[in-house]
Amino acid sequence: MTTDIYNKAMHLLALREHSRKELQHKLLLRDYALPDVLRVLDEFAEKKLQSDERFAEAYVHSRRLKGYGPERIQMELQQRGVADELICAAIDGENEIWRETAVRVYQKKFGKNDPKTFSEKVKRQQFMRYRGFDLRCVKFLERNKAVIEQSVVFSMWEDNLEVNNVDDFVSQSRKPRSFTD
Repeated sequence: MTTDIYNKAMHLLALREHSRKELQHKLLLRDYALPDVLRVLDEFAEKKLQSDERFAEAYVHSRRLKGYGPERIQMELQQRGVADELICAAIDGENEIWRETAVRVYQKKFGKNDPKTFSEKVKRQQFMRYRGFDLRCVKFLERNKAVIEQSVVFSMWEDNLEVNNVDDFVSQSRKPRSFTD
């Protein structure tokens, strides 16, 4: 029976990375005994065949390429049973890329046109929030059209989003944002 579990788990991991929780859930759906499943998962972790850290990195990369932001990805990883410190490590390492992703998603959806009505502005904010970008990011994109038009890559969002021009924004000192707040 343990050989069947081992083979099935290996097959699932060959298709794509899985979190430990996902793999356990899929194996239990096949009516394998919990103690046997846990034994196999421990063995896989020990042999580095299954790694939540590797899963988190692959998942963040995949979802970012599809236009999702850090808050949405964080929530999805938590649902998949990945530890908070692994989530933060996978997401925080991508700070500059998140800015590029936000600009790309905003440009693709809305172009360079300003919202004409208040309700259109709210819809844009809701769309970006749904995609997983925080409100500071959305407001920055709305206020600083030059950043979108020039496709400037920035290194950090500032708490103070009142920036007169792109050069002021780029020259300001930056600090990383914690995704666990």
